[in-house]
Amino acid sequence: MFLNLKRVNSLGINKIGITGIQPIRCSPRNTATSSFKNCDSAQNKLSKSHNEMLKQSVMAFNYAAAAPVFIRPILYNAFFLALQIDQNNPHQVKTVSKL
Repeated sequence: MFLNLKRVNSLGINKIGITGIQPIRCSPRNTATSSFKNCDSAQNKLSKSHNEMLKQSVMAFNYAAAAPVFIRPILYNAFFLALQIDQNNPHQVKTVSKL
């Protein structure tokens, strides 16, 4: 990942926003079988692992560049916040009004 960040930066762009991936197993396609109410947290380990590697690569690149070239909005957490996961039952998604 670090080399890819370096390649992108070599294009001459001074500030770059780079996002991680959302919890893959909470996407509508993967939750359709449970009427969009359950996420498979065990399967989301791939998303978390990828995002952690990305975070470390961005931090290392920014440190080596001595400037924050890459910024990293954290969509994984925002995705769960948007779903309003019940903290007592993290596998159960609360229904959100469509109004």
